[in-house]
Amino acid sequence: MQWRKGMLRLWIVLSVVWCLFLAVQVYLGAAKGARAAVELARTTAEYECASKAADSQEQCVRDRRAALEVEYDATVGSYLSQSLSDRVFFTGILLAMALPPLFVLLIGRIAAWILRGFRGA
Repeated sequence: MQWRKGMLRLWIVLSVVWCLFLAVQVYLGAAKGARAAVELARTTAEYECASKAADSQEQCVRDRRAALEVEYDATVGSYLSQSLSDRVFFTGILLAMALPPLFVLLIGRIAAWILRGFRGA
């Protein structure tokens, strides 16, 4: 068997999975922040429509909610772009994506070096 090639391929696959996991977590965090902003706007819309008559109040709330659903995707995008434009945040994400896989690779190399030392000459 080719243990070296197999372990390297396993490391590559796990590194890609790790990076994708972090990317999804960053996106979900942005979506959560945007969702909170939309909920605040929705509550504000209901408050603004409260002074109208019952029929027009329901229509007002429905119209405002429809507009908010359209704005939700734009809010997620702007929240993500604002976060990613922040240098410290972006650097932290890159380090969180790169350091764990590199650390695992280093440990694997050290373990292989130690095991090679036990081989007979």
